[in-house]
Amino acid sequence: MDATPQSTDIFQNEKMPPAYGMLKTLTMLTFIGCALAYIFIFVGIADWGNYEKRLVEAQKLEEESRDNEVASKIMQGSAEVIKKSHEHRYVVTATSLIFTTMCLFGAMRMRKLRKSGYPIYVIGELAPLAVSGVLLGFSFFGGIVMAISAVFALLFVILYTTQRKYMIYD
Repeated sequence: MDATPQSTDIFQNEKMPPAYGMLKTLTMLTFIGCALAYIFIFVGIADWGNYEKRLVEAQKLEEESRDNEVASKIMQGSAEVIKKSHEHRYVVTATSLIFTTMCLFGAMRMRKLRKSGYPIYVIGELAPLAVSGVLLGFSFFGGIVMAISAVFALLFVILYTTQRKYMIYD
């Protein structure tokens, strides 16, 4: 017999653990994040033809910002990321699709209180950081973007980790 007190989800008329609301919120935020990721992936694919234009703009901004050392480093890193992103566009796009789908699938499983969704989600959330680091490098600009991405990824992994105790299946 399950010792965990149960409450009823008014939308699904199912018995749910008492802290299911936080898990529902996390999964909803993950669904929104995955939808945005898919949109950015497909916008990126559509923008492949504008590589030269984006590179010229970044180099022009770099030259204009030579007076400010920090801005110059950021623009130099931006141009470097644009070059490497274009070189590895197929791998970056494929891995982005795979890892975003893993996050989505893992979140769907966790929303159904299945513990097996957690490792799928964690891999889908953290693996892109390593792949991006290897393929795109760690320039000043790339490092800033990587740090921001890592903070959000780790935050969500920690929040999901706190909710694992309420996942009752698997």
